[in-house]
Amino acid sequence: MARGLPVTSLMQTLLDCLIAGPLPDALAITDSALRLYGISKEDLTAFMLVQGKRRPGLRRALEVAALADARAESGGESILRGVIIAEGFMLPTNLQVELPDPTSLRGVFRADMLWELPDGRRVVGELDGAEKYVDERMRAGRSTVDVLLEERQRESRITALGMPVMRFLFRHVREPGYVAHILESFGIPRRW
Repeated sequence: MARGLPVTSLMQTLLDCLIAGPLPDALAITDSALRLYGISKEDLTAFMLVQGKRRPGLRRALEVAALADARAESGGESILRGVIIAEGFMLPTNLQVELPDPTSLRGVFRADMLWELPDGRRVVGELDGAEKYVDERMRAGRSTVDVLLEERQRESRITALGMPVMRFLFRHVREPGYVAHILESFGIPRRW
């Protein structure tokens, strides 16, 4: 019960979302549950095998749970990964990876995603939403112009490391072909 209403447990709710929801949304919900509630993929999988054993969609739910990653920092990043999976592209090798600032001995940048490609190239993926430019708390006293200028400086430092930066606009991530076009443009291979 929550506020006098009957509710399912967190694990049951996750199972229901993984079975019923589109892959990008199901992945976002699962990533968040792993990050915010400390649920392990093993515990979630064990629960689903017992509680969902006769439910249609269980196999896909188990596949999504196996792809979940607590390192995803936002639902948008998880949705982007879900679209990448659905489009059949190679997944990022790492999430929230720290990269050294080549202009500073101690500085580091964090990138949303990093692909280490079979040919040895490394490509950074960044998801851009409008919130970091308009939300005063996220700007932390800086103007929108300052945030944009700092982002440009950060990207120039990352490219100085020899890694192109692939930027995705969240408002377009669900548009058919948008993510695939960008991934193909940067040489990210398909998984099959």
